[in-house]
Amino acid sequence: MSPWQRRCDLFAHYRDRFIEGLDEQQAEACFHEDVYAATGYFNAYDQELKTVAADFDGTGINISDMIEEWKQEGPFLFLPNHGMKHVYFDIVWALLSSHGLLPAGTPEKQELASRAECIFPKPASWPVYPEIAAQLGVEGSMHWTTAITAGHETLDLHDFVSRSYENLRAFGAIKPEQVPGFDHCSAAVHAQM
Repeated sequence: MSPWQRRCDLFAHYRDRFIEGLDEQQAEACFHEDVYAATGYFNAYDQELKTVAADFDGTGINISDMIEEWKQEGPFLFLPNHGMKHVYFDIVWALLSSHGLLPAGTPEKQELASRAECIFPKPASWPVYPEIAAQLGVEGSMHWTTAITAGHETLDLHDFVSRSYENLRAFGAIKPEQVPGFDHCSAAVHAQM
């Protein structure tokens, strides 16, 4: 489990609020800078990037320079575990190049990259929350996009929390011990309420 997961899965903090019995309005109120700071979000980004780079180093692929390029382009993930097409392209290119698997006559990387299709048709996407985005120097928002299988809708915070609670009610009981970092996250949220 990565330091990110151990610290707190804040992207799923609405799930934690559901488990604690908070209503939707109380869960919405948890989306603010004080909660992000108390749960360690502001400090997690750089550490998690180092962890991911170290994981790739173990495979023989150095993505540290790629990460710096991706950061300069802005947000590079649709979801915490789904990169944008240029992320996958760069990794695959590095893998093929490092093993001499690019056939003679292969077009230049930039040419191929411009023709690459996203492997996720109309993917779901989660925002970089404005307070976090400000620290990273990127544009933030509070709008989520559902996957194409859910109508590819844009949701504001209220609708996102409401739909999340609806899904959680349909899913059934979730126990705190099933959620990595629950105790830490719960204590941080309650300290801010």
